[in-house]
Amino acid sequence: MRKILILLTALSICSAANVKAQDDAQATSNFKRFENNFYIGAGALLDHYNEPYNQSKTFRTDNGLSVKLGYGLNYYFTEMFSLMGGLAYRNEETSAFLSQDGADDDSFTFVDVPITFQVHLNDPQTTNNKWMIGLGLVYSHCTSNCDYYIDADPNDPLDGKTKIKDSYVSLMPCAAYEIKHFRFGVEAYIGLNDVNRKYEGLVNGKKRLSNICGVVAFKF
Repeated sequence: MRKILILLTALSICSAANVKAQDDAQATSNFKRFENNFYIGAGALLDHYNEPYNQSKTFRTDNGLSVKLGYGLNYYFTEMFSLMGGLAYRNEETSAFLSQDGADDDSFTFVDVPITFQVHLNDPQTTNNKWMIGLGLVYSHCTSNCDYYIDADPNDPLDGKTKIKDSYVSLMPCAAYEIKHFRFGVEAYIGLNDVNRKYEGLVNGKKRLSNICGVVAFKF
């Protein structure tokens, strides 16, 4: 029993010394609690859907262009962990550079509200540069929708109706390399829910919107 008490006392002293050392290191460090981030990104839109009235439920994917511009405010709990909330404007089009006559192309504009938990890891090869990995959720509100254009059958009941819902939620994994005032990274939106607007008595399949973008940020 006496040996156990001695061991517990030693562990308590070591733990207290370790906590004090961490507190002293954090108190003398120069990391900022708040960090402003202005960023721009561009990449591939992945428009994942099945055709209206498709009984086989097989999905297709149309590729397009995704472009976004945004601001994020990062709050650092420690030098390693932070939480960033923000606001972004995003435009997505399946035929950004070439549109065919009679094609039912998608073109949407969103306001995004991302919240991302980030981990910042020191680059062992340099003194100040860091790697960042993160995971977040994004709420997206559609500010510019588009309508079905069914050229082959103008009498189709879906023709002229609005395509997608007003909002949806995405999972956002991300990674980046941080150099002083700049961050170079990649982030993806993975759509979590069916965004197709539903109409009573009509079947218009399911749609999920995802993307992957290269992102450059200026931070201070």
